[in-house]
Amino acid sequence: MSKRYSRAIRHNDKESAWDRLAVYVLSFVFAIVPLYLRLYEIELSDTLKKYWTGDEIVYDVFSYVKSQLLICALVVLGLYWIIRIVLKQSIPKHKILIPLLCYVLLAIISTVVSKYIDISLMGFVDRYEGLFVILAYVLIVLTSLTVLKDEKYVMIAVFSLLASADLISIIGISQFFGFDLLQTGLGKTLMVPSVYSALRDTLRFNFAGQKMMYTTLYNPNYTGSYTVLILPISIALFYYYLDKSKGKSVFMFISTILAFVLWLGGLSKAGLVGGIVLFIFLIFFERKPIIKYWKHSIALILSFILIFAGMDNYSDGLVSKEFLDTVPMTIGSRKNSGDTNNHPKKSSVKSATLSNNVFEFATDTEAITMKLEGDQLGFYDEQGNSIKPYQVENIIKFENARYGLYSVEIDKGVAYLKYDDAVMPFVFSEGKMLYAPTSYLYYDEVGPVESVGFENHLDFGSGRGYLWSRSIPLLKDTIFLGHGPDTYAVYFPQQDIAGKINGLGHAILIVDKPHNWYLQIGINTGVLSLIAMLVFLAWYIIKAIIRYRKTENTFDYYIGSASLCAVIGYCIAALANDSNVAIAPVFWGILGIGLVFLYKDKSEVAISRSKS
Repeated sequence: MSKRYSRAIRHNDKESAWDRLAVYVLSFVFAIVPLYLRLYEIELSDTLKKYWTGDEIVYDVFSYVKSQLLICALVVLGLYWIIRIVLKQSIPKHKILIPLLCYVLLAIISTVVSKYIDISLMGFVDRYEGLFVILAYVLIVLTSLTVLKDEKYVMIAVFSLLASADLISIIGISQFFGFDLLQTGLGKTLMVPSVYSALRDTLRFNFAGQKMMYTTLYNPNYTGSYTVLILPISIALFYYYLDKSKGKSVFMFISTILAFVLWLGGLSKAGLVGGIVLFIFLIFFERKPIIKYWKHSIALILSFILIFAGMDNYSDGLVSKEFLDTVPMTIGSRKNSGDTNNHPKKSSVKSATLSNNVFEFATDTEAITMKLEGDQLGFYDEQGNSIKPYQVENIIKFENARYGLYSVEIDKGVAYLKYDDAVMPFVFSEGKMLYAPTSYLYYDEVGPVESVGFENHLDFGSGRGYLWSRSIPLLKDTIFLGHGPDTYAVYFPQQDIAGKINGLGHAILIVDKPHNWYLQIGINTGVLSLIAMLVFLAWYIIKAIIRYRKTENTFDYYIGSASLCAVIGYCIAALANDSNVAIAPVFWGILGIGLVFLYKDKSEVAISRSKS
């Protein structure tokens, strides 16, 4: 054996060793990041305190630990790419990556010029999706494209992903049927370190006890986005392995059933719509095996029907109601949607303004004015007549029946004006009356804010009409560069009292995301970066649809077309969902797999088969 040949073998062995390490890192990301929960105590900066709840310390179970795991993955994958470049190994050079790299560059520049560089780097409270996490996403897709080039490595990643998804589904099932595993003693022990053991008995989650599968993903909406990534992979591989491996096909069937349960149990309209769209594409791409294995197809469909009927019956029709509410004409209806944020009001709010210590609040039926007069508060109707108050302990109410929904509670120098369920806090400083949605965020003036569309449909999509109408105007300030990753909450008009009450049911709710991934990108990293991302995604989807329109009985076809369906479903759900540290890594990994088999050279496929 020549020295040159032996050196080449050693070189290839090193390349394979580093590639294997990268595969294991990707598998770790796919399996552990969505699943892992751990309580952390986080001390907030002055800016975060101002735009959050006002607390100096928060406890996070879901998002912070996932962001830290992704940053660790960023470091390891970054070292992998440095070694790969030093060893002069091949790197992806596909033209489709140009818009993705443009997006990354614009995200970096937006961070550098951001007024809130700390948030831009590490992310906002409860989300933690700053620049470091975005860079991790990009390395995940590039690494997947580079190392997941054959069935062996792909299946290591896929089995890791599906095993994790199965566990998440089991947790979701426990939540749907009222015995939430996360709320058990064992669950809390695993989540909460011993140093915080005193918090275990008081630990409660927002969606617990509501027959909604929030799982380890924090929010049922994210559960919907997660399942549209899982279902096409498990279904496609179920058909692929039917005549090749009984064990693998059974595993895929079980994963499909569990993912379907999770898809329904998340009760996410965005996830349901994304799922319906991906099923249409999946049926088209897998039409031949669906027909060929018609008995298995019937068994799968009957399983879906029985699961749907059983879950709908147990939830008193809640599952079918969510499906009906995905119809465009009804998705925005609060009274029919079963939305947990439904806050009935006697009439909508027409305006809410504060100027020169005078707060004016008007609805369709009445108006009230609250004035700071010296060190006293005065109350007047729309004609300027005084409204006679009476006080019960520290709560001020009004004798006039027209103002039965109104009250003012004075507590520790803060006046809480209440209208039905909506609370508007006011503080007093140096002779001024200030609106204070948080303990550190004060406004001396409140008035109408810019909006676009949804004027009479602010509650469309569980308040998304309101969020979008107030988010779209923000884009005019981020045409070239954004405000910085995850800085959305700082620039949203948090003082929009009337809009928040009409659209969300609360005046002081801090809005930290637009519930639309594309608006999120446009505001945080700029409209140009959004265009780059849309070009990248459209390039892949269109090219992949053309590539897979003719069916093939190969692993490359099954996993490639399934990845395409997953990406399409996720992008549809992203119209009403945000990017999130629990779900996005899986999306970027599957997109990377999709790119692998879209660009995989046919001669390379033939060589790999001849060696097997």
